[in-house]
Amino acid sequence: MKEAKDRFAISTQNPHRVSNEPRRAPGSLARSKGLPPKLSLSDKAASERGAALITMMLVGVLAAGLLSISWLESLDRERQLRRRDEYSLAIAKDALIGYSAAYPDTRRPGTKKKKGPGRLPCPDLKGDGSADAGKCRYPTTAYLPWTQLGVAPRSGVDENRIGYLWYAVDDKYRADKDQRTVNMETKPDSRVDDRDGVVAVIIDPGTPLDFQDPSRDKSAPEEFLEGENATPRDGEFTYGGVMASNPRRFNDRLALLTHDELMDVVALRVFAALRNYLRRYREAKWNEEGAPPWLLPKLNEGADDEGAKNMLATVGTRRGWLPIAIDGSEIETPFSLAGSLEGATIEGSVAADALNLLEQGLSVEKGKCTWISLGKADCEGSARMRLPSGGVRIYEIDIYLEGQAKVVAPSVSDLRRREVKGTKTIKANIEITEHGEEPATDENLKRKGKVRLTKDPAENDPVDKDEKAPLSVRGIAFPPSTIKEDPDDRRLPFWLSENDWHRLLWVEIAPPFVAGGSGNCMKGDCLSVTREFIDGRRRHEEGIAMVFLLPGRAIPPLRRDKERFDASQWFEGENANLSDGHYEMRLRTPDFNDYLDVSAPGFFRDGR
Repeated sequence: MKEAKDRFAISTQNPHRVSNEPRRAPGSLARSKGLPPKLSLSDKAASERGAALITMMLVGVLAAGLLSISWLESLDRERQLRRRDEYSLAIAKDALIGYSAAYPDTRRPGTKKKKGPGRLPCPDLKGDGSADAGKCRYPTTAYLPWTQLGVAPRSGVDENRIGYLWYAVDDKYRADKDQRTVNMETKPDSRVDDRDGVVAVIIDPGTPLDFQDPSRDKSAPEEFLEGENATPRDGEFTYGGVMASNPRRFNDRLALLTHDELMDVVALRVFAALRNYLRRYREAKWNEEGAPPWLLPKLNEGADDEGAKNMLATVGTRRGWLPIAIDGSEIETPFSLAGSLEGATIEGSVAADALNLLEQGLSVEKGKCTWISLGKADCEGSARMRLPSGGVRIYEIDIYLEGQAKVVAPSVSDLRRREVKGTKTIKANIEITEHGEEPATDENLKRKGKVRLTKDPAENDPVDKDEKAPLSVRGIAFPPSTIKEDPDDRRLPFWLSENDWHRLLWVEIAPPFVAGGSGNCMKGDCLSVTREFIDGRRRHEEGIAMVFLLPGRAIPPLRRDKERFDASQWFEGENANLSDGHYEMRLRTPDFNDYLDVSAPGFFRDGR
């Protein structure tokens, strides 16, 4: 035992001494004594490298996580900014649609009367939120006029707030001093890339790019916008094209207002105005039957720009156009001139016996009248009367009347008519010519002269009977009108007729609801409509009392001839057949863009 210990001691003291004992594995002695094993230098290095690798991996994972979080936060901020900007553009677009649909109620005081819905404000050139009326003769691009639109700028200092949105309106739709017709057929000239039919463009300019002034203290479009958007008067705009892929070259965001989107809302305004007027028309005291007016069987051919020659309806016509008389327009109409000459001053070179026939009535077959207001009419015409002697007397009449007005309702056999009894002021010039049965020549004229009838206004000048009126004009055909001061009608909005909506609007009234009708739908004698819903369902409805039909823009390659009406050029689908009493309502598609409004029988009974 002692000898073994001595050999162990010697061997540990001299490591180079050769021992006869077997070689032990490293750490075996330590394990035999319960101690942790000692590592060799190579083992320690490997262990340290592993620990370092794990540490580096942890640091990398942490860094990647931090970068991912930062990227996600940046992406979220970008999404939030984009949503905010898209929201601002959407708010601005909705505000423009609302402004346009409500116009002219939203117009500035003092603007001319012809303007109607469909018009849009000029851009704001000064940056104060107000439209610069009269200064957008071209499709100028400038700031959005947020005060006119009733939208407030977003708080904050960033350049994307709504007060810094840019805006351009097509030249044909601007609400400034020029008188322009705006209706379904008004075609805008502005474009965005290859897309036409653009009425207005709203642009979010984004943050300044490297080539733009970062202070943006100028109103130059190129300091805010890029590409075609930066050219202010050409009516051309762009989404960016290839530039849009490089945010350092292009960061504009656009919202478009198209003609069809605008007319979707304006059509509702037109329908509402017509329904409101016809409700008042049927509720008028003189309209005992509550009947609607008779209609025009065809559009006027060769009517002038001011509207309304030959606007007389035809008795019995329940399919056609409303015979609307524009305020101050001349209406071709027969009428009669009658009344006592008592109290009138007669001046001229014609004997009194030539005027006595007025007391019995003088029928004017081809006359023209202009309604100045409810009780004022300016008429002219020609009447012929045979004399007992065999001769012919011709009356050429130019008369201005002011007095009491009376309305006669439309009937089964007649149009609605109006009468004015000249009880206040009468001025009439009458030229009378007499000749024989042969054609009138200078040789056979027997009598020719002029007479002027006047009656000054007088207090307490009662007229108990028509025949006692100093002079009256009876039976002037009187269509639905835009004449001022008319308590019977409350008149149609002036914008409706002066923007030619009445030339586009087709109307059909079911037989039971015209003058002389029963007022109730029996089987098969009312109109019908098929409705198509967004999910593709279709529903057929019977018992329709009245239909209003407006055409959208002409679908290429169709061209419309206003002189010779062809329904297939104006309407689509089942609406192209206007003789069967059946219509359809569908969503707008590339091959269908009609607008339809219908009324149930209750409209003629309770206003609904």
